[in-house]
Amino acid sequence: MRKRLKSLAELTYIDAPYVIENPNISSLEDLAPTGEQRSWFHPLDDRYSENIVTGFNESFPFIEEVIRSKGPFDGILGFSQGAELLGLICCLKSKNLFHGDFKFVIFVSGFKSHCPAYNDYYSGQSSIDIPSLHIWGESDKIIVKERSESLFGLFNESNRHKIVHPGGHFLPGQSDVAAEVKKFLSPLQEALASTTTPGSVSS
Repeated sequence: MRKRLKSLAELTYIDAPYVIENPNISSLEDLAPTGEQRSWFHPLDDRYSENIVTGFNESFPFIEEVIRSKGPFDGILGFSQGAELLGLICCLKSKNLFHGDFKFVIFVSGFKSHCPAYNDYYSGQSSIDIPSLHIWGESDKIIVKERSESLFGLFNESNRHKIVHPGGHFLPGQSDVAAEVKKFLSPLQEALASTTTPGSVSS
């Protein structure tokens, strides 16, 4: 996908702040993970308890600092747990509680957090007005499609788009999916170009 989008997008990759010691990845064998495993919330916390707040609340300012120091960025893409965090960031941004600028978001295998501490973040969020693209797999056994559909439902109907592929828990790279991603990005690129100083580069 990165190669197919090279005419439209320059990507910057952010490592999550928490290192997972001795990760249990037996249920994620299809991802073929290698090297150091990382998490957006503290791996020792129970993800269904309020203790998860500690990890997430430290991840928010971490991302704000990356945007400040490495940006500006036109958009943010989040996959799986990263998409869970990105959904919460969008909720915060709609309430003027996240201080990092971006113009659009892309969710891959995204979902709403089950953590009770974030119920208030989602409450009243029926039409987040940030252009969004949601990608999920019909055969995803890790984040089932109903969870991605629930996140999709938070965003404004006029600004949200979806791509549903037949596969599982991954970002598909085939040409037909890339064409749909380009269809989402191209008008955004044109709009951003009209407000960008000639000679500057968008990320």
